[in-house]
Amino acid sequence: IEPGTRYRLSSVTYEADSNQADREIRQAGSKSLLKPGEFYSLDKIKTERLRIQQMLKEKGYYHFLADHLVVEVDSAPGGKAALYIRLKKEVPASALRPYRMDSVILYPGYSLGSDSMITQAKPVDMGGYKIADPQQMYLPQIFHRFVWLKEDSLYRLGAHTLTLERLMNLGTF
Repeated sequence: IEPGTRYRLSSVTYEADSNQADREIRQAGSKSLLKPGEFYSLDKIKTERLRIQQMLKEKGYYHFLADHLVVEVDSAPGGKAALYIRLKKEVPASALRPYRMDSVILYPGYSLGSDSMITQAKPVDMGGYKIADPQQMYLPQIFHRFVWLKEDSLYRLGAHTLTLERLMNLGTF
């Protein structure tokens, strides 16, 4: 068995159009995992797409997925390959805009099987989020350590994940 030519990256280009998401993707190229001179690696390309997805989700692009990116390879004689990373043409508009948190309301006693009247409770404004806890299960002040989502702020996946993890650790969410 004779192995074929092993390709090295000659260049990595982040192509951008005029929309904000494209500009964010092009900026992501400055921290790319894909470097000219390295061997072509499908795993590394997949990882780079996931890195861009995470970066965009931290900038408010709630619906953006790694699958919205296409990586085209232009191979040349001598084992050289140029990569071109860009958005696919059929990306939904919802994936190309950053989202802001309108209101953040926590319902500590809520469960799918319980009465939905809890959602009718008047929430207490905690400055950046609200608590609707008619059974007064918790002192509202304890949530300052757990809630990283804030009203009228850009959606950030990291803040969302951290808030969920901390609230789940309380044992009632």
